[in-house]
Amino acid sequence: MGPWTPDIAPDDLRKGLRAMLLTRLFEDRMFRAHRQGKTSFFLKSVGEEAIAAAQSMVLGPRDMCFPTYRVLAWLMAREYPLINLVNQIFSNERDPLKGRQLPILYSARDYGFYSLSGNLGTRFVQAVGWAMASAYKGDDSLALGYIGEGSTAEGDFHEALTFASVYHAPVLLCITNNQWAISSYAGIAGAEETTFAAKAIGYGLPGLRVDGNDFLAVWAATQWAVARARAGLGATLIEFFTYRAAGHSTWYLAPPV
Repeated sequence: MGPWTPDIAPDDLRKGLRAMLLTRLFEDRMFRAHRQGKTSFFLKSVGEEAIAAAQSMVLGPRDMCFPTYRVLAWLMAREYPLINLVNQIFSNERDPLKGRQLPILYSARDYGFYSLSGNLGTRFVQAVGWAMASAYKGDDSLALGYIGEGSTAEGDFHEALTFASVYHAPVLLCITNNQWAISSYAGIAGAEETTFAAKAIGYGLPGLRVDGNDFLAVWAATQWAVARARAGLGATLIEFFTYRAAGHSTWYLAPPV
């Protein structure tokens, strides 16, 4: 409604929908492959596809995303080759990472997708550092970092916000609040005390709380934060409220037969 309604071309809307659907279908197929014993590990982003798809389309080709393992839609929106994903999941001889990563910890820096880390708290620190380096070089590239709400209880979160605030880093710091930190309820990280977006206030940063299942809302909030960063006004903390509609990973489910 009102000024938050983004003006998106119909072709872009269709592109975003395709990226979300392709993510859902691809992950369903690869999950079945895991169940057939064809890969050692898998993890799905079902229910959270709108966040990465919209943000991938709003940010530019020279901006860098420091992802978690539930933002495959970022690569789908940028038309990353599916065969490269499959080869990496299977860790075969054509794996672009040559077997050095777990199956779903993708890396595609040419697509603005920095090497994925399973230790999520580090994402914010790395994103802020990359953004600071970009600013020091006089570049106009931005960084975007993702963590889950559980990682806000770790020291990396607070260190990253301190540096982002003090040095006015051109970075978007995104908390994907899917209400579960692996198998623990989000309350262990303070979800029942206040919103995660409110944590920005103590660092002098703007904090937004957005419906992470609403493609248009994600687009609008991201567009606002990007414009702010490119104007030299620094970082924005965004909490995307969503829901993890599948298990944490295959490690927390029955092993394949």
